[in-house]
Amino acid sequence: MLIIIISMLNFAYPVLYLHFISKNPEANFTIKDITTALTKNTGRLLVFILGLVFIIFPLLMLLFTLLFLMIFIIIGLPLLLIAMPAVLAWINLSFYDYLTEKTGFFRAFKNGFLLLKQQFWTIVGTTFVMLMLIQIVQGIITMVPYFIGIIYFFSSGQTNMSDPESEGLATMGIFAAVIMILAVLLSYFFNNLVLINQGLIYYSLREENESTSLISNIDLIGADNE
Repeated sequence: MLIIIISMLNFAYPVLYLHFISKNPEANFTIKDITTALTKNTGRLLVFILGLVFIIFPLLMLLFTLLFLMIFIIIGLPLLLIAMPAVLAWINLSFYDYLTEKTGFFRAFKNGFLLLKQQFWTIVGTTFVMLMLIQIVQGIITMVPYFIGIIYFFSSGQTNMSDPESEGLATMGIFAAVIMILAVLLSYFFNNLVLINQGLIYYSLREENESTSLISNIDLIGADNE
């Protein structure tokens, strides 16, 4: 549970960072301000985690199980490729609304759904491309030390004949640990990139909605004068 909370705090950092930028375009804030905001929102983050795990995830498991079963009738595959980035965008947009607007859990997911529906194909397409690029880059980075380890394993086995098997296994164990740590660090880094991408979408949609609302209010003022 502690790892989940730490991970959620890590994910909340870029959300609050963009929130501070939106409130202070000149970046007139410090890391301490963001850390303080993280501390104050720990309780809300815990509520979001629990709601996500016990309410949202079970529903999503049913949805994706159905889509996986539909793969056998072909139509399930394109639906699955659409649903995955759509669900990710929905959760992230809801997370932004929940954390920055201080809305309730269910209200945040309702607002996130409305934002997603507002420009569905654009958001899904952007999120899909972002995920594909991240998977490619992360795969290339993690495979480099893997291949280096394999090459070293075979070369050391040929050059050192005293106990090549034990030394080779020890070396492979070290490389496996390095790859695992690297994969975890890259996962945190790229997840933050996804969150920043989703944050840009969130604030652009909000700006669009607020501009539309402002224009509507101006039109109403003109109508009242009549």
